[in-house]
Amino acid sequence: FYKLPSGTSGIFRCSHLSDSIITLPYRPIKIHRTITDTIYDPKINEIKITDEMGTVHFFKLLFSDISTSEWYLTKMISADFTDTIKFEYEIPTEVHSFPQRTQIYNESIVGGIPFGYTCSPSVDISYSLEYSGGSAHVNTPLLKKIESSNCVINFSYDERSDDFGGYLKLKRITNIAITSRGSSSIIKNFSFNHEYFGNSTDKNRRLCLESFSIGSPGMPQTEKYSFKYYTTKVLPPYSYYSTTYSEDFWGYYNGSNSPNLIPADFVIDINKYTCGNRDPDASNTFSRACMLEEIKYPTGGKTVFQFERHFAPNVFSYKYPAN
Repeated sequence: FYKLPSGTSGIFRCSHLSDSIITLPYRPIKIHRTITDTIYDPKINEIKITDEMGTVHFFKLLFSDISTSEWYLTKMISADFTDTIKFEYEIPTEVHSFPQRTQIYNESIVGGIPFGYTCSPSVDISYSLEYSGGSAHVNTPLLKKIESSNCVINFSYDERSDDFGGYLKLKRITNIAITSRGSSSIIKNFSFNHEYFGNSTDKNRRLCLESFSIGSPGMPQTEKYSFKYYTTKVLPPYSYYSTTYSEDFWGYYNGSNSPNLIPADFVIDINKYTCGNRDPDASNTFSRACMLEEIKYPTGGKTVFQFERHFAPNVFSYKYPAN
């Protein structure tokens, strides 16, 4: 998968018949790969894409890990070769990780099915819940600088204090400054102010953008954009601090206080076996938790957002309602 700054995106792969590149959907672009051709560790170090307008894009592998499958835009050259834009990144020194879990419900007939019998409700069924866990690892570079022939854009970051429980130590952007090339004079400045949903006591703090301001030497006053969110309900603590099975069909929190991840309809006899009590319905209240509600503009106007979930009643009747 590739995506260019112009918005062009798609998929490319090698042809089965040759080493040529095929784009899906087709686009009249050129793609060239620079490969470290070793027997035991072949990898693509750089991808060069020339778009329809002749602009050349260079994507580079920033990590030496063989499992890495991301290439970052490091340079762009104009079609007439008169301008070059360079991208500089801050490489994190540690790999961040966060937990994942899976719950599997197994049913089996005790002693097997006797000869001459068919499986029926009278057959004794045993069940078990299997838990498996692990962690996903992320190591995302931060864009530090963009430099062209006439200006430089610098990005500044700071630590975050979300309640990740030590799994994720991410950063938040605090400032973007545009200066003239070869000068420290600021042409335009963007400042980002953050707040947090939740609180430290409940260990459910999550970052949000409270406002951002735009300023420059020629502006009489700073332009400020502020944001308001749905905070009637907040999300629970991260799984590092607590284990919750209150998830809907799509894995989003629904506040149902379900004791496990198994819906009732996957269990043969919900009255006999003490699992299958999950309520997987989406919650209109919790699905809006921490979503954007309003944007206020420097001119005094505002935009208000209203959300509701997709809903159709009585499409599917549960055999064993969760309640």
